Amino acid sequence: MSSNWYAMSDQAIAELLGQRLDQYRKDGQIISQKDLAHELGISESTLRLALKGRGKFSVMIGIMRTLGILEQLHSLIPDRPVSPLKMLEQGSHRPQRVRSKISTEPDQTNPGAGSPSNEELDW
Repeated sequence: MSSNWYAMSDQAIAELLGQRLDQYRKDGQIISQKDLAHELGISESTLRLALKGRGKFSVMIGIMRTLGILEQLHSLIPDRPVSPLKMLEQGSHRPQRVRSKISTEPDQTNPGAGSPSNEELDW
């Protein structure tokens, strides 16, 4: 069923989500309303209200957890990717070039190496 979410009221959306959760419970014959309410530590009337879209969001999450569909929350509100420009604006760590350590000590195997000769300094 395709829904025009913006044309629906908040209450209508909540009712639809509750209906979908109850349908999922019924189709899979996973658990009775009585057992689901007991598992959640709430009354059956509180569960029925939640399934009609008039319950707390935390109860809806509990229902999803008990039904084993908690990962569906990612579909409800997916993670937002971080924009590279936003990272720069926030002063995020920029990768640094790795450089080898430059020795200031003269090369013992080749005397005079590493330091310019007098001829090189004379322009």
